[in-house]
Amino acid sequence: MTDERVERFLWAIRDLGKDHQRGIAKGEDVMQRMGWDPSDLYLANPFAREDADRYKDLARQCVDEGYITKEADLYFRVAITPEGERRIGGG
Repeated sequence: MTDERVERFLWAIRDLGKDHQRGIAKGEDVMQRMGWDPSDLYLANPFAREDADRYKDLARQCVDEGYITKEADLYFRVAITPEGERRIGGG
């Protein structure tokens, strides 16, 4: 994943989560902000899941790096961490 994509992803989570008490953003909202089809997140058809796979791969990478936390299975809900804030210059 490119640094630019990671940073756009983190900004999306930060912006979308700022109105939530715990900073949680919905996966489908993050996908939409990234320009991906959010309906893919819930499809059972593995051939129609390119955007969902892209989202989950990026979310998994950001969890592994400590930039976000997974607040629900399959990354349906995510939140930025203090480390993620520092990554985008906000913490």
